[in-house]
Amino acid sequence: MLYFFFAIHVLIALALVLVILSQTSKGGLDANFGSVAGGALGGSGASAFLNKWTKILGGMFLISCIWMAIYIKSDRSPKAPKSKIDWTQEAPAEATTEMPVAAPVETPAPTE
Repeated sequence: MLYFFFAIHVLIALALVLVILSQTSKGGLDANFGSVAGGALGGSGASAFLNKWTKILGGMFLISCIWMAIYIKSDRSPKAPKSKIDWTQEAPAEATTEMPVAAPVETPAPTE
């Protein structure tokens, strides 16, 4: 279930990036398509349309971020076990064991 919502979150992020990149500081999409964009998207043009979708996708992204943070923090998520580690204690010293050394293998010399 978490993977499904993560995929939706990524799709929202990609859509938001595309909508933001399609806007420009001078004229927006209206300047690129001229009267075609104005006629197809209403009287206000593509800039108002893209601004509206930027707000909608931004809100959806914010809500999905908050929801995923709450979901991962809760006990319902099998991928997020609660940590029982006390980070204030020192780590125990690890036992050092020596690896056995294998005897060298002699190979016959090549014959000519």
